Amino acid sequence: MASTFNIFNEITLIGLTKAGHAEFATILVSGGQNQYSTKLLATAIQNNQLTFAKDLIASRVETGFNNEQSNEVWREIKEFNVDYVTRALNIGLIATQEYLWSVTANTRFGIHVVKTNYDLKTHPDLDVIKKIIQALIDAGARIDSHSLENATSTGSRQLVEYLLYLWKCTPNFGEACIITKICMHNAFMNLEWNLAIFLLNERISWMSRFMPDFNGLAFKASDQIDETLLNIEPSMEDESGEYFFAHFQELIDLGVYDATDSWSRSLNSLAYNSSDWKPSSVKYAISEYIKRGAKVTIQCIENAVYKSSGARGITDRLKYFLDELEIDPLYPPTAETGFYLMESLIFVRHNETHQSNLELMNLLLDKGFVICTECVLRGLSESCTAQEISPCFRRAVEYVVETESPIYNRFIKEFSERFAGHYFDVNSDNDLVLGFEFMASNGFTCTSEAVKYLEDAGNPNIWVMGHRLIGLARPAGTRYARTLHIRIALDSSQHQMSKSFAKSISTESANLQSIQKTIRESIETVTTTVLGRKFAVDSVTNTSESVLRLSERGLHRQQDHPLNIVKQRIQEYFARLNTTHVYTSHDALHPAVTPADNFDSLLIPKRHPSRAKTDTYYLNSEYVLRTHSSAHQAQLLREHSTTKLLKSSVANNVAKTHKDSFGFLVTADVYRRDEVDVSHYPVFHQMEGVRLFYRKNLLSQINMDAFPPIPKSAKVTDLPSLTNAKSNPIQDAHSAADSELVALHLKRSLEGLVWHLFGTSDKNLQMRWIEGSFPFTSPSYELEVMYNGKWLELLGSGVMQQQILTDNGCSDYIGWAFGLGLERIAMVLFDIPDIRLFWSTDPRFLNQFSSSSDLAKNFKFQPYSKYPACYKDVSFWIPQEAQWHDNDFFQLVRDVAGDLAEDVALIDTFKHPKTGLTSKCFRINYRSMDKNLVNEEVDLIQDNVRKELAHRFKVELRG
Repeated sequence: MASTFNIFNEITLIGLTKAGHAEFATILVSGGQNQYSTKLLATAIQNNQLTFAKDLIASRVETGFNNEQSNEVWREIKEFNVDYVTRALNIGLIATQEYLWSVTANTRFGIHVVKTNYDLKTHPDLDVIKKIIQALIDAGARIDSHSLENATSTGSRQLVEYLLYLWKCTPNFGEACIITKICMHNAFMNLEWNLAIFLLNERISWMSRFMPDFNGLAFKASDQIDETLLNIEPSMEDESGEYFFAHFQELIDLGVYDATDSWSRSLNSLAYNSSDWKPSSVKYAISEYIKRGAKVTIQCIENAVYKSSGARGITDRLKYFLDELEIDPLYPPTAETGFYLMESLIFVRHNETHQSNLELMNLLLDKGFVICTECVLRGLSESCTAQEISPCFRRAVEYVVETESPIYNRFIKEFSERFAGHYFDVNSDNDLVLGFEFMASNGFTCTSEAVKYLEDAGNPNIWVMGHRLIGLARPAGTRYARTLHIRIALDSSQHQMSKSFAKSISTESANLQSIQKTIRESIETVTTTVLGRKFAVDSVTNTSESVLRLSERGLHRQQDHPLNIVKQRIQEYFARLNTTHVYTSHDALHPAVTPADNFDSLLIPKRHPSRAKTDTYYLNSEYVLRTHSSAHQAQLLREHSTTKLLKSSVANNVAKTHKDSFGFLVTADVYRRDEVDVSHYPVFHQMEGVRLFYRKNLLSQINMDAFPPIPKSAKVTDLPSLTNAKSNPIQDAHSAADSELVALHLKRSLEGLVWHLFGTSDKNLQMRWIEGSFPFTSPSYELEVMYNGKWLELLGSGVMQQQILTDNGCSDYIGWAFGLGLERIAMVLFDIPDIRLFWSTDPRFLNQFSSSSDLAKNFKFQPYSKYPACYKDVSFWIPQEAQWHDNDFFQLVRDVAGDLAEDVALIDTFKHPKTGLTSKCFRINYRSMDKNLVNEEVDLIQDNVRKELAHRFKVELRG
């Protein structure tokens, strides 16, 4: 029976269900095979096959649906239908908040919408939406701020009023106001000012009733709008700007937007999105912004060039921005500040835009921007097409020769490194040869050092193509010519092999170009979504669906989850440490950040390994999934910069200059491509703390905190000295006294934190400080604890680099920062043996933890099962041209096997002495945390791993 049953897969069962033959599907499922799927269950609900639906549930779910299981089914019930929702609730699905959010926005599942173009004002199904919302409320869902924010994004006042009515009918009406800044922002940006005023009045009404002693709007610290992620500028429907300029300042005065530099950020947004505007409208809008204190910055210019290069009228638009750009003579544009602008112009390929872009380039040069050799190099193979030198590339080469007189070697070196895995033919790669010829004719020279670069590339095709390109340049001397001649003679056999191969490739070049064009056009239309925000997929994208799905979990915000418990304990400690509410907490910041925020703002070097695609998940070339909680440091520092407007009432604003100590705690899920074992996972959780002190009142502010006493039974081993001139220096911007005061405050704060977490269960706790090394702090420290007889690193910390503070408006401050991993602390506190357990939805795991638990009771996790491991090996030959990294294989295993892969280890590497090919062998340990894996099941997963490995990386499987 079992072998016959296998042919009845999910598609067959769905077809039977849709055709009204659920009784046959029931018989098949009852045959002992597990054919449950969320799609099949959703189909049964939609086709009113409730008996079959209940049988499906009984075959899979023993104790009823939890939130995650219910969400999976709601995702499959895509249509908003009252009957579907009623049936689903009747058979046991939970009315989850995520599904309610999707209904209130009438969009995809689980989105927390900030702004959408979808207009529900005249939508014929508004009554249907209301009935579904009522059914969900009756089943236990609640109207919250996300629900209302989504409703305001639709522009439907009727829907907003309906949600407010339901909210007012709930018992928790007086606990917190759900009318947030984002609600007002959505109404404003949808040109619904009357709706914004209505919401404002509703909030004032609620506050007068439940917060009568407060005269302002009393927005919470967690209710901040990240204006850097929004497009806040006049819309196309309001191109005159009349509506926007009339009301934006009112919302700033009310505290909806940050008073510090909202106008300037809005102007940056306008520069990015005004490519379709009339030049006259852009000119008017810029003048209005300037009147209101906004400043045109280099960021504005970059936005305008990047979004609009080559567009009709862009030269006029850019002129208007450049006319208002104020260049500080003490800080003129550098090669770095102009790199992005010039590179985007040189990269443009379309002939019809060449002249316009050349005008832009000359405008920028006249304004003081510069072109560097790196710009020319990056544009080399992009700008020489159809056997024609683009005007921008021509101008760039001339400028660099005039100003820098570069030698050819650097270009040959970069060419060798960048194209080491490619095959070239000097006859077919005309654009590359053309570019080098032009550079050579304009003064680029080379030396014998270039030969070494080609040799190091390890690719005979590079040798052939590279020497052709070297030959185009002017040799620096006869010695180089002799070296080149001898070297070519010695390697003639390699040359012939390369030419033969390249010739066979070139015959297919026309077809390849056609395919590449189709692929590029397809990629441009593909997007990926992270927590409601869409990101265009491009050639840099390396995120996987399995990782993106994890971003929706928010483990650190789940009540009674062990990570949430640790987070709360840390927040509790810092609240006790300073009772003046110095520290604000943030735990819902969006995980998509720019490389600038993730790396540059923290002074991480350009060539640091953490920037590589093998280590970081790139959503596209402009956004990454944050690799650490510090990615939000610059943003939060800017929000706390020296001058803030404190609202004493809705009508009156009182300006006050902050010269006090302040700090913040950031908790976030972070993402890294890493190895597979019981202590590593592609998504984990970090907590960062920052504390700043006003430098002129440093001593008095240092003494504000009440550090908890650590008993003599505990042992803290400190460094011989707080600093070391060579390995752990004081920054030039700091005095020794100030730096040491801040470092001492940091250490006492963190020693108290570790005692708060661990000391109640271990009176003989041992801690020790060691020197650290981080780009963003100096001096830097790491704190370790003795655990199971070994020193275990808990956190990294240090005195913040003053440049970071200065760059973000806090030059008058000095401060410290620390970062720690919540999983590592929770695994030690609760004896959790495997990081995968944190992602488990098994109640046998989750029910062991409670936020009310007392850590002093030394609670430890009790394992509920330990199933045997199943080991499988996979070995393969790696192609010579492949740019292999083990992290790519680890990610593949995660994509295919999910959490069934406990760890992956490299057990053998071999290089063939004749072919030069490298073989690797990995051992995969499969083990489920919930059930015993049978060998047949693992064989199927292993087979899929092997197939995907051969397909994705073009390796040759062995055995």
